[in-house]
Amino acid sequence: MLAFFHALKDPSVVAKFQELCGIEFIDEVHEGNGDACADNCHKPDSASNGIRKRYKEKPKQEGSLANGYIDLSHPRDKAEWGNHVSEAGRPYRVNNKMWYYLFCFGSSLGGELFYITFFPFWFWNIDYFVSRRVIVVWAFTMYLGQSAKDIIRWPRPPSPPVAKIERTFDSEYGFPSTHAIVAFCIPFTFIYWTVGRYEYWYPAGYMIGAAWCLLVCISRLYVGMHNILDVLAGLTLSVMLTCFITPWLDTIDHFNLHHPYSPLLVITSYFILCLLYPSGGQWNTARGDTAMIVGTCAGVIYGAWINTQYNLLQDPSIPPPYKVIWPSIQQLGLFAVRFVLGGIIAGISRAVVKPLTLNTVCRLFGESTEDPKARSRAVVEVPYKFFTYGFLGVMVVCVIPIVFRMLGIASLYEIGYEQAHPAL
Repeated sequence: MLAFFHALKDPSVVAKFQELCGIEFIDEVHEGNGDACADNCHKPDSASNGIRKRYKEKPKQEGSLANGYIDLSHPRDKAEWGNHVSEAGRPYRVNNKMWYYLFCFGSSLGGELFYITFFPFWFWNIDYFVSRRVIVVWAFTMYLGQSAKDIIRWPRPPSPPVAKIERTFDSEYGFPSTHAIVAFCIPFTFIYWTVGRYEYWYPAGYMIGAAWCLLVCISRLYVGMHNILDVLAGLTLSVMLTCFITPWLDTIDHFNLHHPYSPLLVITSYFILCLLYPSGGQWNTARGDTAMIVGTCAGVIYGAWINTQYNLLQDPSIPPPYKVIWPSIQQLGLFAVRFVLGGIIAGISRAVVKPLTLNTVCRLFGESTEDPKARSRAVVEVPYKFFTYGFLGVMVVCVIPIVFRMLGIASLYEIGYEQAHPAL
């Protein structure tokens, strides 16, 4: 049993999987050869593979370990850089571009860009009722998953032996995989709440959810960010947490929408949870990302409460199940217009609110906005990200739909479900 456990955690297994998918490792002795590193060859200090780095790599420290990790006994590394993989990563060449682009896409299904496009599209065009519940499950599972990472503190697979094709979340610990958590909870929560609500072939929904989940999980192995144990642990935790909270979602949603003190209780309790987020021993991006996610959920709940209390946006008056009607060309055009216009409004709002919130928080706690380390301190990072993305949550759910109504491009919830309903 112990040998099986170590095999699941073995980074060499991940490296072998990468080789099976067309990743060729370039030996150091061949680097001087001009033919050894062609156009599709990637070195660890290069950003040419199209994956955005979330941190600026530092010069190699004297305390660097042979396995590619920074020596945490060094006070500077311990305080600032967590378990970053050092620059001495393993160079590689991509020989199969199909797997490369497919798995990079799959890996992106758990990133910020996916969240800020997928959820607003559902809110503005598809189903307000289902989206509210998915947001709550997403925040619940991600908070506990991210917390588990910084409590357990198991590092990601070292490079070598794996190739780091993506370094987006490299500053965070690896166990459990939060990509695997969202790979299960998001699609299957959507499916759970559409079954019985819409008339469609339900096996198709489960097949899409399974394909989504499988793609994201395999992609995390391909890009070298997790071992098999990380992924399995993330899936197991996601199944357990999703199954735990799902029976309570109707009660939670009713409280969020109808209790007079719901905004105060939700925002206060969610903010306290972010302040109580466990320290990982050194700074990494997990705490800030968690504050963003939980803050977004709090903002969505507050926006939905405003919609309900002031009768701005209501669920359909007729009971389910509803027929799925494929959208016309005109409706597809409205989908695009709402998505683009809403994205522009949300982007402008973020550009205005983000520096305003940062300046306010820094002044409140006596920090300088010019100090690059200020944003990594909990007293600044948590409120700055929580309230910035909480405000965006209110904008997406409450304010932007009002703009749509004023412009005459309202979604189905604005004009009435009885008149039109787009396809899933």
